[in-house]
Amino acid sequence: MAGIFLFNASLAMAQQLAFPTAEGFGRYASGGRGGSVYHVTNLNDAGTGSLRDAVSQSNRTVVFDVGGVINVASRIVVSGGVTIAGQTAPGGGITIYGDGVACNAGNNIIRYIRIRMGKNGTSGKDALSIASGQNFIFDHVSISWGRDGTLDVNGSGIDNLTFQDCIVSQGINNTNHSTGGLLQSGKWSMIRSLYIDNKTRNPKARGTHEFINSVLYNWAEHGYIMGDTEGLSECNLIGNYFIYGPSSGSNSHITNTTPSFNVYASDNWVDSDKDGVLDGTLLTNYKTATVRSTPYNYPGVSNLLSAQAALTHIIANVGASKTRDAVDNLLINQLTSYGTAGQIINTEDDNGIPGNVGTVANGTVAADSDQDGIPNAWETANGLNPNNAADRNNIGAGGYTMLEIYINGLVSSGGGSGSGNINPYTTVQAEHYTAMSGVQTETCSEGGLNVAFIDNGDWIRFSGVDFGTGATGVSVRAASNATGGTIKFRLDAAGGPQIGAINVTNTGGWQNWQTLTGSVSGATGVHDLYLSFSGGTGYLFNLNHFVFTGGSTALSVNQPLAKSTAGSNIQVYPNPTSDVLNVSVSKKREENADIYIYDNTGRQVLNCKLPGHQTTVNVAALSPGLYLVKLINGSEIITSKFLKR
Repeated sequence: MAGIFLFNASLAMAQQLAFPTAEGFGRYASGGRGGSVYHVTNLNDAGTGSLRDAVSQSNRTVVFDVGGVINVASRIVVSGGVTIAGQTAPGGGITIYGDGVACNAGNNIIRYIRIRMGKNGTSGKDALSIASGQNFIFDHVSISWGRDGTLDVNGSGIDNLTFQDCIVSQGINNTNHSTGGLLQSGKWSMIRSLYIDNKTRNPKARGTHEFINSVLYNWAEHGYIMGDTEGLSECNLIGNYFIYGPSSGSNSHITNTTPSFNVYASDNWVDSDKDGVLDGTLLTNYKTATVRSTPYNYPGVSNLLSAQAALTHIIANVGASKTRDAVDNLLINQLTSYGTAGQIINTEDDNGIPGNVGTVANGTVAADSDQDGIPNAWETANGLNPNNAADRNNIGAGGYTMLEIYINGLVSSGGGSGSGNINPYTTVQAEHYTAMSGVQTETCSEGGLNVAFIDNGDWIRFSGVDFGTGATGVSVRAASNATGGTIKFRLDAAGGPQIGAINVTNTGGWQNWQTLTGSVSGATGVHDLYLSFSGGTGYLFNLNHFVFTGGSTALSVNQPLAKSTAGSNIQVYPNPTSDVLNVSVSKKREENADIYIYDNTGRQVLNCKLPGHQTTVNVAALSPGLYLVKLINGSEIITSKFLKR
């Protein structure tokens, strides 16, 4: 079975992927590669420096000097041959709120933005629509509140689309038409994505397509519509989870099947009891669809997850998750209620979020003297001239331009979410986490939000924290009206190496804030930081913010992320594997470099040494599933993933 997901990996080497982790039918979109750079400098609806102006011409890569909400009175129409690099936005990223986005020209790469239409959008229009064009890839995009469909792909001549690590949510129901949308034109892939709180069409699927490692939650009338009444469909439906929510009717996860819908189905699960516990059963009944015994030879994915592992991945990574906003946090909290929370909304007002899209923070952008989209410090560190804009199109590693290498490096090279670095030793607001387990945000008496409802065993992840050349202390702002508990600071996984801890005691109230200090050691360079929490029963404390102190902050936020994401320096094979794993590196390593292997919950399961350029690790005893390999060589960290069969 896994073989089909590796077949096209070698073929992909013959063409240039949109970015190193691009998958599916749209993986070869080139966007604005080799073209000009447009800096979005304001949050205006139109005019110079606006996003609307940025996407009005082809052959562009769009970068952002601002973060926040762009309120649009009419649809933004994206020209062909455009890359929208939402991951370059400082602060909380970019939200487009108003009348939605149309992509009808083709060859677009769109990453890490939020498209939220809503009650003020044009009636009968979609939050994101594609009516024509070929070669599209949407990566870590959050799409919500369509007035017709939320995501609609419907028209002639459309071909080769990928939606990976996306959220399609909360179709507006004020005309009794809340839908995830239509996906019925051309060849398309939906990979590791989440449909949530849509009354129907999650999606309405037709044609040549693959639906892999995705989750449907809290539809009402129809979950995955298999073809309905029109034409031939040929689908790989693999490793997905259908989870009923409060709105879901019985036996509605797969509907409107016909014999002309041909499906290869494997490892799809259904949890229909809405009891707050994930305890699904294997889906075996595909009704009147024609079930194939062998998969179609479609692009597939490089690392096929089990349905359960895909759910874990989606909880941590899906959507514009470099910094999740209040809407996506709400949706993920509903999902993790496993049947007890969620709703079909009439308008976005029903969510009860201030301003409907919440507060999306701005931030400070790094200096870019030649306006080529690459900060000066990164150019200097990588042999470019900060005063020569043309060198952005020099070809570097993997055949990508230097601009692409920079913007791709701002987010994880793996199949999940990542982040640009958090500036070393600046205050980190707790609500700006990348992923979490169990916690929620609430209004803070000191302004903004804090993280609350922290229980024993919960954790929060902050992606891309820069520890410089080594922090020595940490300061935390916390409050408790209970017995308190312990915050443990860990690197790269919820069960990763612990660099320090702080005990929080009763402060006399849930909003009676005190500053607590502690020591840390053993952290240098860029890491994902996990805060894990332990203590007694019930809620332990609230967390406002924290900051690391001491040591040196010589490492800059603008340094290349090759230390933590340079997949080209490590090869893990065979992948998948059943017994042994070869770990090979292309550059000389110190004699005692360490290899750590973590399971998909963040628990360390193996540790060994890399004696030279290559070693063999016995993984026969590991349970089947997805694992992370981390190689630590002094201050250098390289990661990769593999699948154990």
